[in-house]
Amino acid sequence: MSLNTAHINGGVLIHSGECILIFSDKVSLEWQNTADPIFKGTKKGRIYLTTHRIVFNAAHSSEKMQSFSFPFVTLSNMQLEQPVFGANYIRGTVVAQPNGNWQGTNEFKLTFKNGGAIEFGQAMLKAASLATRSYQSQGGPPPYTPPNSQWYAAPPPAYGPAPTGYYGWTPPTNTFPDHPPQNSVYMTDAPPPYPGLPASYQGQASAGAAGMTHNPAAFAKAQEAAQSAYYDPNQPQMAYVPPPAYYENPPSYDQAIHKKDQCAKSNEPSAHNFTVFQRELCDKKAMKDDILQNHNSYYSFNNETKVMTQVLGFLEISNDKSYIEASRFIHKFAKLSPYELEMKRSGPGKYDVSGLGLIKMTRRWAEDLTKSKRDLTIHPILRFPDWKAPDILALISSYSELTEFSMELVRICEENNLHGLVLDVWSGFFQKMPTSSLIFLIKEICARLRINLRQAVILVPAMYSNSDVISQEIFQILADFANYVILDVYDYSSSCRSGPNVRPVNEIEDFIKYLTPDPLVRRTSIMLGINFFGNAFTSTETRKITGNEYIELLRNYDQNELRFDEQSLEHYFELNSSNERVEIWYPTLYSLHSKVRLANKLGVGLAISKLGEGLAYFYDVL
Repeated sequence: MSLNTAHINGGVLIHSGECILIFSDKVSLEWQNTADPIFKGTKKGRIYLTTHRIVFNAAHSSEKMQSFSFPFVTLSNMQLEQPVFGANYIRGTVVAQPNGNWQGTNEFKLTFKNGGAIEFGQAMLKAASLATRSYQSQGGPPPYTPPNSQWYAAPPPAYGPAPTGYYGWTPPTNTFPDHPPQNSVYMTDAPPPYPGLPASYQGQASAGAAGMTHNPAAFAKAQEAAQSAYYDPNQPQMAYVPPPAYYENPPSYDQAIHKKDQCAKSNEPSAHNFTVFQRELCDKKAMKDDILQNHNSYYSFNNETKVMTQVLGFLEISNDKSYIEASRFIHKFAKLSPYELEMKRSGPGKYDVSGLGLIKMTRRWAEDLTKSKRDLTIHPILRFPDWKAPDILALISSYSELTEFSMELVRICEENNLHGLVLDVWSGFFQKMPTSSLIFLIKEICARLRINLRQAVILVPAMYSNSDVISQEIFQILADFANYVILDVYDYSSSCRSGPNVRPVNEIEDFIKYLTPDPLVRRTSIMLGINFFGNAFTSTETRKITGNEYIELLRNYDQNELRFDEQSLEHYFELNSSNERVEIWYPTLYSLHSKVRLANKLGVGLAISKLGEGLAYFYDVL
């Protein structure tokens, strides 16, 4: 990046062959590192996305920073933020160009007062990926070189993108219909010293210039890929072009060592400019090398869900990573269950509830989440362990006892600002009372919660999520009284039977269709319960494994391609030693994506257990 090099005569100064793709007025720029006085304060002005870079021009001539140039090759860690109060903004990191009037790196924040941050961010990433795909780094960004010729008014084609687009992609000019004011775009004869999209008009410099090397064969491949590109009819301005992994350059030795050291220090996941689909990682042929190299990165603009209905995320209270991921990927979820409560009867009409202390300790965290996503609701899971037969009999045989029991649940919600509860009554009471009594209990609890404007979510564990236990009649009652019913389809195997963690996909689909023959009646109240954790099976035991342990086990696998189960659409591998054989089943991008597609096909939601136990790039498929 260079400072005060991209303005002249009250306008923007661009290179020969450079075109403006998007123009937006009323944008503000802020910097994190303000040790240099010139970086202090909020800078207001205009933003230009060109074929080679981003350019910011200050609105006021009194501003010490009149312009900033952000070449694509100098940007990293780009992320979109959507605060509840205030305008959306883009943040990222930029490194200085040699001779660019400043040194080092700095973090910036671009705020779009009139909207458009999402569209601008997506267009910027697409332009940058297409522009730099054949760029071969020389060990850092090319230096800024002052132009050695006069500047002049740019020809009209420089004011807008090529009408035919670039390799199948067209900038979203419908969102940004304005062009820069007339006589405000100027040009020099100097070509850009960094990569960019090709010129849209004759007589101008090509996409590259000094300080870089282009690969003609790479662009031929890109043109070929463009022929097979596809677009979303709902977003005709956007297109997907298969990424050219076959000629991307690996990082330098120094870059690789630096990245390894940084990961070793923090083990924090990193933001990536491409989704797992663009990186061609969501494949039926799951490869060990792909998982090890990419599992700890996620798409920078991961700000919406691919699930058409509700997604609920369960958190692990003893895992800080669980809460971090809930905050980072909050836009993936409609509901969170961040707490586990237990309720026991201590006497006639009296009940003890454990776990409320954590709610009070993390109340500020929950409030901040609901402010950042206004439609987010909080639903702790409530369990009923170790109830004795006399207590259960007292509960179902006395209406006053049942009323007090139900009102205690309402008080828990009201006193702790909860939107509702996930009720694990099935595993607590199913084997201790007749089914008719259990259904009556559920109806009374749900009715009391809903009368008091609280949501009731019923959890049906995997061992009971079948037609032998849940008939159409029972499900109809549950769906009529509860807001949602979670049918857990994981935890399918056992210590006596190794195998996939999830039921065969066709069984899941048949079960949902059996419960709801009419897809328009009650089906949207269903959530499929799926796991972010896996299982390791030996001849004597079954052990739950989470993401970190899975990665360490996978490193010991002596093949590259994982095995695949066609019925469950799950992957697994085996480790053999002189002592024992271990069979490891764990979710992959492909297996999770298949569950998302199934949920969308059936029109049901998902309930994920548990956040923090999976891999960072799992969120790309949600």
